[in-house]
Amino acid sequence: MSAFQRVRSMIVAALMVACGIIMLTVINIGYEIVCLVLCITLLVSGIRHLIYFFRMARHMVGGRMILYKGVILLDLGVFTATIFDIPQIYVMLYLFAGNMVSGGISIFRALETKKLEAPHWRLTLVHGITNIAIAVLCIVFIMNTEMVVFIYALGLFYSAIMRIVSSFRKTAVVYVQ
Repeated sequence: MSAFQRVRSMIVAALMVACGIIMLTVINIGYEIVCLVLCITLLVSGIRHLIYFFRMARHMVGGRMILYKGVILLDLGVFTATIFDIPQIYVMLYLFAGNMVSGGISIFRALETKKLEAPHWRLTLVHGITNIAIAVLCIVFIMNTEMVVFIYALGLFYSAIMRIVSSFRKTAVVYVQ
């Protein structure tokens, strides 16, 4: 990770913490803030993937997967923009699915990293287990509309902590001679 990437990761983590604090302090419009943050995050991520595809990944092996991922993320972002008026149970299901998929991928990535005897697999495993725990919280409190804000803020705080930890972690640089 370069110095610019480390600084960018720290800035994003600070923004995540600030957004979580705003959500918790203004609880009456917290649901709208959750939907807005989800929408913006998915739209920006989808646009970034599409730009990456058209600039570079279309020339790579497996680059089409970047295109598919960008289109799906963009579509999910547009869908999230339309769910402001629907009951919060759907947002909880949305958060459940996102955290469950993310947690499963992190756990499989950690197991693969452990199999290859690479360092830092434990942190990835803890990250995956925590995402699955947050997904379970979404199902447990599915009928409690105020818990949407608390669970999403908890996820933001945890993701910010993980970003900060990963930005301070030493990374190996491979040199080709």
